[in-house]
Amino acid sequence: MVKPAKTGATIQTRIDRPLPRFPDPRAAPPALTPMLAAAGVRLRAAGRDDLGFLRALHRTISAPDFVLASWGTEARERIIREQFDLQHRHFLKAFPRADYWIVERVEGDSVVPIGRYYLDRHGPVWRALEMSFLPNKRGFGVALLRWTKTLLAAAGGQGFDLHVAHSNTRARDLYLKLGFRDVDPPLDFHQRMLWVAG
Repeated sequence: MVKPAKTGATIQTRIDRPLPRFPDPRAAPPALTPMLAAAGVRLRAAGRDDLGFLRALHRTISAPDFVLASWGTEARERIIREQFDLQHRHFLKAFPRADYWIVERVEGDSVVPIGRYYLDRHGPVWRALEMSFLPNKRGFGVALLRWTKTLLAAAGGQGFDLHVAHSNTRARDLYLKLGFRDVDPPLDFHQRMLWVAG
């Protein structure tokens, strides 16, 4: 959790530089499964114009963690924004060749963003950096993970890993059912889990 830097009663914003651009996509996203396609789900590369949606998505996911914080609304909103900025910079610096995808869904005559999926497919072990959905648009995460495992196996990869928060027991139980197993000593807030291609 990122804490505010205080000077007297003023909350100082640590990050005020423009956020780095997403890398240019190396290719179009691989075709999704017929089930996902039939549900109107699609992937596209994230761009600068998506930062507003991504900030709102991050806020929706993160806000409940700050409900009991005593910093006040303004400070809380600023911290959530800083948290997103830090995460964005870290991902792009540490994983410059990853796929940064916006998950979209066709709804009537419109195509609307419903989530994000960041996946690093370089090396023998692929890594899911981030997958999150708007609260009322969930239900596609398992299908996307299974799709990723199929892609990995077809590419001759060795494994697929991700990190899950210790507090997210529901997600961890789901990953266990999908064949992921705990690896490495647990971190302060997360556990690395790995699926090994058979």
